[in-house]
Amino acid sequence: MTIESLSPLSDFAETSFTSYGTGLFIAASIIIVLSSTYYYLSNRALAATIFSLAPSLLSIVVIWLMFWGSMLNWERHRINDSIDLQALGLEKSFELYIESQIAALERMAGRWTFDKGTNEKSWRAQARADVRDMPIFQAIEWVGNDFRVKLVEPLEGNEKAVNLDLGFEERRRKALINARNFNRTSVSNTVDLAQGDLGFLIYVPIRYDNKFQGFILGVVKVNRVLPLLIDLQGLDKNFNIHIKELGRDIWSLDNGLDEGNSTHYANLKIRNINWKAEIIPTVEYYQQLRSQYISYLPAFGFSTTLLLLLALLFYIRYRNLYEESLQQQKNTAKLNTELKKAESRYQGINFLTPIAVLMVDDKGCIQEVNQHATSIFKYTESEFIGLSVDKLVPSHARSKHPKLREKFSKHKEQKRMAQRSMDLFGIDKFGDKIPLEIGLSPVQLDGDSYTVVTISDVTERRSTLTDLQSKNQEMNHLIKKLSESNEQLERFAFICSHDLQEPVRMVQSFSQILGNQLKNSLDEQQEKYLRYIVDGADRAHQMIRDILNYSRLEPEETNKQEVLLSEICRQVNISLSEVIDEKMAKFTWPEDMPVVRAVSTQLFQVILNIVNNGLKFNQSDTPRVAIRVNDKAKHWEIVIQDNGIGIDPTYHEKLFQVFYRLNTRSEYDGTGIGLAVCKRILSLHDATITIDSTLNEGSSFVISWPKNSLRKSDAITNTIAELS
Repeated sequence: MTIESLSPLSDFAETSFTSYGTGLFIAASIIIVLSSTYYYLSNRALAATIFSLAPSLLSIVVIWLMFWGSMLNWERHRINDSIDLQALGLEKSFELYIESQIAALERMAGRWTFDKGTNEKSWRAQARADVRDMPIFQAIEWVGNDFRVKLVEPLEGNEKAVNLDLGFEERRRKALINARNFNRTSVSNTVDLAQGDLGFLIYVPIRYDNKFQGFILGVVKVNRVLPLLIDLQGLDKNFNIHIKELGRDIWSLDNGLDEGNSTHYANLKIRNINWKAEIIPTVEYYQQLRSQYISYLPAFGFSTTLLLLLALLFYIRYRNLYEESLQQQKNTAKLNTELKKAESRYQGINFLTPIAVLMVDDKGCIQEVNQHATSIFKYTESEFIGLSVDKLVPSHARSKHPKLREKFSKHKEQKRMAQRSMDLFGIDKFGDKIPLEIGLSPVQLDGDSYTVVTISDVTERRSTLTDLQSKNQEMNHLIKKLSESNEQLERFAFICSHDLQEPVRMVQSFSQILGNQLKNSLDEQQEKYLRYIVDGADRAHQMIRDILNYSRLEPEETNKQEVLLSEICRQVNISLSEVIDEKMAKFTWPEDMPVVRAVSTQLFQVILNIVNNGLKFNQSDTPRVAIRVNDKAKHWEIVIQDNGIGIDPTYHEKLFQVFYRLNTRSEYDGTGIGLAVCKRILSLHDATITIDSTLNEGSSFVISWPKNSLRKSDAITNTIAELS
C-alpha cells in the first residue's frame, strides 16, 4: 500500500500555521503594547511589570504554535494509518475469500475424482447448492475434455455459455491446455464473459483412471465479487474506489466528491489476477476522521494567551474569577449543544432504520426497541420493554432458547443466523409465524452486558427462492427430455442407414448373378435395363456408405497431434498419382508449410477431396491445382486453387450440403457428399472453409485453420506414423 501525497492536512497545516501563527503573534504583541500604554499613562509601575512579562507571553505563543504544528502532523499520520489498515484489510479479505471459493470448487472436483464421475442430476444438485452458498459465482459449469461447456448451473442468465467452446481464443486455449497438462487449478485474467460484463474464470481439472475428464469451472463477475468484498470491509459508503488492471478501469464505486490529494492503493492479487485498487476517502468521511479539536487549537491558543494576560490584569484589578466563570459558561453551552445533536442523530438512526433492532439484557429481557420491531411483531413499544425475548421464539424451540442465550453470552462473538437455511421463524403477538434472518452482537454499556439483536423479515425473499427452485426443476426436466429425444434421433438415423445396406447388397448380388446367367440370351434393350439396375444399386450402396461415414464423424480430441502440411500434401500426391499422370496434371505446394494440430487422417481426407475435385472438374489441357499458405494473426489461411470449370457464386453455400450436385452423373461421377464431409471435419477442428470462384474461371477453396506450434521434426514423425 502506498499514499500518493501527504493528505489535505499537510496543505491545511502549511496555510493555517502561517496565517494563524502570524495573526496570533501580532495580536499578542498589540495587546501587550496597548495594555502597557494604558497602564503607563495611569500607573507606570504596572506598565513596567507588563513589559517585564512580555517576553514570557511571546514565548508561550511560539511554543503553542510549535505544539499546534506537531498536532497537525500527528493527525495526518493517524488518518493515513487508519485508511491504510482498511486497504490492507481489503487485500487480505480478497485473497482469503477468493481462495476459499477456489477450495470449494476443488472439493467438488475431489468428490468427482473419488467417485470416478457423476451423473447430471447429482452434479446439478451439488452445483446448485454451491452457487447458493457462494454468492460470488455467476455460475458453475461442467466443461468436457473438448473444452466445451456441457452443463451450467444456474442456467437462467447463463444460456449463452451452454455448449460454448472456451478455447475459441488462442490465449484461453493455452490456459486450458496448461491447466489440463499440469493438473492444477488455474485462474484466468480478467476477460469478457459470455454472460456479459467483465469477470474471471476458475478452472479445476478433473482426472481419474489416468485420463483427463474435463473441468469444474467457476464463473466470477467483477461487478459481483467486488461489491460484496467492499461491503464486507465497510468501504462501500465512505470511499470512492477504482479497480484497475493494466491501467484499465474494470470497476468503480462512486460515493460523491472525494479528497483528491489522499489516494491510497491496495494490490488485489491471487493467482493470475493482479488488480490495483485506488481508495480515495470522500470529503465527508475525511471530515469525520479529522479531530475537531485540532482546528480549534489556533483559537484556543489565542484564547489562552489572552487569558494569561487577563489573569495578570485580573490579579491587579481582582477580576480573574469573573472571567473564568464566563469562559466556563461558554464551554458548557457548547457541550450541551453537541450532546443534543448527538442524541438527535442516534434517535434518527435507531428508530427509522428498515431493520428491527432489539437491545436485550443478560437476563433475556428486552430493554429497547426501534419502530420497525413493533411493525414486525405487533407489540407496542411499551409492551416490548421488559418482555422476555423467549416470547418471540416458536413454542417447539422455546425451551432450548435460554441455554442458547447462555452459550452466546459466554463466547461474546457476533453471529448471523438463517443466512443459508429456511427454517428460522419468530412468533408475533398473535401467534403467527414469521420467517426471519437474525444477527447477534454483544455490547457493553455502563459496565452491563447487552445483546443487540437485528432482525429482518424475509417472507418475500423465501417465497421468491421457493418459486425459483420449482422453475429450475421444471427446466431441468425439459432439458433431460430434449437430450433423450436427440439421442433417439441419432440412433434412428444410424440404424436406418446401416439396415439399408442389406437390401442394396441383395440387389447388387442377384443383378450380377442374373447378368452372368443370361449373358448370351439378353437382347440389347434388356442388357441396358440390367445395367441401370446394377448402376443404381452401386450408387445407392455408395450413398449409404457415405451417410455412415458422415454420421461417424465425431470430435477426436485425444487423437489430435501436430502434423506437417507439406507431408499431408506429399501423401495426397502419391494417392492421386494415377489421376495426375492420366490427365497430365500438375499438383504443387511449397515445402515450408506450417505445422498444425489435427487428426492426420481427417486432414488428409479434406485435402484429398478438394484436390481430387480440382482435377476431376477440370476441362483444361493441363489441369493445375496449387496450395499456398498465408500467415494471419490468429490462424493459417490455406488456399487450394485450381483452373477447373469454376462454380457459379449462387451455389457456393449449397455445395456443402449432403448429396448436393451441380452436374449430372453422366458428366461427372460421385455422390455429392465429399464437400459436406470436408466442412464437417473442419468444424471439428475449429476451422472454417469458404469458396472464391466464378464459372469457367477456376476455384479457390480457402481454409482458416487455428494456429499452434511444434518442432517440425516431431510433426513429420507424427504425420507419417498416423497416415501409415
